[in-house]
Amino acid sequence: MHTREGKQAIGLFLKRRSETGRWLKELSPPATRSALLGHMIFRIESACLDRRLRWGTGDKLWCMSDVELQGYRPQEMAEGLRLLRNDLPLLNEAR
Repeated sequence: MHTREGKQAIGLFLKRRSETGRWLKELSPPATRSALLGHMIFRIESACLDRRLRWGTGDKLWCMSDVELQGYRPQEMAEGLRLLRNDLPLLNEAR
């Protein structure tokens, strides 16, 4: 989401029909969709790390970053991340 190519891929993905796109249109204003999608992609792909350091404060910061700072309810973000996981093949085609 920080490079020309990444922004282009996000834009292409948002133009396609997908469950994630539908969810974003219902929940997020047009001006914030790309940034929210980029954040969601980062969260899903960073979760694939083979080692993760976990501790109480770190888990709290992770929750704040993923949910609270985005301004959405935890259930909404969980649903969006679930939909995006299912739509990863479409995102990879756009890339």
